[in-house]
Amino acid sequence: MTDIKPFTIAVPEETLSDLHTRLELARFPLNVDLPEGNEWDYGVPTQNIKDLVEYWKTSFDWRKVEAEINNT
Repeated sequence: MTDIKPFTIAVPEETLSDLHTRLELARFPLNVDLPEGNEWDYGVPTQNIKDLVEYWKTSFDWRKVEAEINNT
């Protein structure tokens, strides 16, 4: 059995900057009226994706999460 080896996550700032740029440039399809109660049968509803992108752009603190992972 192999030994568990500690590691440290260190995402380069350039990578996070690129992610932020991609989130800013994200384009979404127009909202399509889907049968109520069956929206997820057609994939993730557009508004859910928009909300997730907005959260990642404005609220998610990668450096905080990175520090928490590295201190575990």
